[in-house]
Amino acid sequence: MSTGSKIAALLGAAGVVAAGCGSSHNAAPSPPPPPPPTMAAGDATKLLLSKDELGGIVGTKFNYADKELPGWDTLSDPSTVDQGNPACDAFFGPNTATVRTAYVAYRGQVVQEDDTETYTHSVKQAAIVVADPGAAKQLLSDAFAKPLGACDGQKIHFKEGELVWTFHKGAISDTDARWMAVTAAPDTGQPTTWGCGTEARAKNNVVVFAKVCQDGNGSPSATAIVDKISAKIPG
Repeated sequence: MSTGSKIAALLGAAGVVAAGCGSSHNAAPSPPPPPPPTMAAGDATKLLLSKDELGGIVGTKFNYADKELPGWDTLSDPSTVDQGNPACDAFFGPNTATVRTAYVAYRGQVVQEDDTETYTHSVKQAAIVVADPGAAKQLLSDAFAKPLGACDGQKIHFKEGELVWTFHKGAISDTDARWMAVTAAPDTGQPTTWGCGTEARAKNNVVVFAKVCQDGNGSPSATAIVDKISAKIPG
């Protein structure tokens, strides 16, 4: 075989190899992984954290719960607001006035060191299971994220309460909303050290809520509670 014939043969072989390599890029892409399974009504009973788990996060010993686990299974009615915008009551926790989305299951609970006025921490935790992830994001937006704009900086007073509350909007996204509620004495308007750090998060088909009230900033504890509950949710 002449030198030219050998070169032509080698080039032809290279073309065959190149064509073979190119054919792998034309293979059908792998199908995307299936979405995580959504949570059913019965799954809600395992979402809330125990008093010991909450105490470990907040740094105290909780001896009292307004409802032992798995917690309340129906939403409470809103408190009566006699000063300020009643819609801002949403930021104390989900209730029948703010949760308009049909839910599959609800679990909620409040814990404190004791059931007297001597407690130094009060924690509300809640989980709302809805039909699908889209409904969870919509519920987060409608119940918390959208109203936060109108209530940012607003003061309210509850008919049965002793303090005036002011809300401050934090970070907002389509899956997470954070805010702080601070207090002042109604007679003098002087701020107190008592406040509530709060967070709500949509994960899969669940909206998780945590509110930590204490002297100082309870926001880090609220985030840690939401993180721990969210870890139980697929996705």
